[in-house]
Amino acid sequence: MGGAKPERWADELGAVGRHSPAFAFLINRGSKMNPQVKRSENKLKAFGRRAMRIAGVIIVVVILLGGSGLAYQSASEAKDKQQYPPPGQLFDVGGYRLHLYCTGQGSPTVVLESGLAGPALQWALVQQELEKVTRVCSYDRAGLG
Repeated sequence: MGGAKPERWADELGAVGRHSPAFAFLINRGSKMNPQVKRSENKLKAFGRRAMRIAGVIIVVVILLGGSGLAYQSASEAKDKQQYPPPGQLFDVGGYRLHLYCTGQGSPTVVLESGLAGPALQWALVQQELEKVTRVCSYDRAGLG
């Protein structure tokens, strides 16, 4: 029964003349396949190929857009660093570059600390008023500002 053709399986199982749908499928599956079934299988294969092409195009477009956005962002950031250097000085502290901006003269020195991960720039108006009276320093925490 191992190498027998589907027609012989049906004969051996006693299903001659009264084939169940499973055996009818096996018998009709060979080169004598129903043309309507062949057409529907071809349409399904064509749809699958088309869907894969469309998915591939979408993936390529997303990758290209992401790459071009990354390149634009990197170039713009480098240009901004040259055109708009931070006021004050950058100090290397333990491998981190900290921005410190001090203005005014006198004693005591007032240190302005930003909250909620804000930059030292948010103290600009306060620092302008305090520098008239004393020395004022604002700084950006490591990784911020």
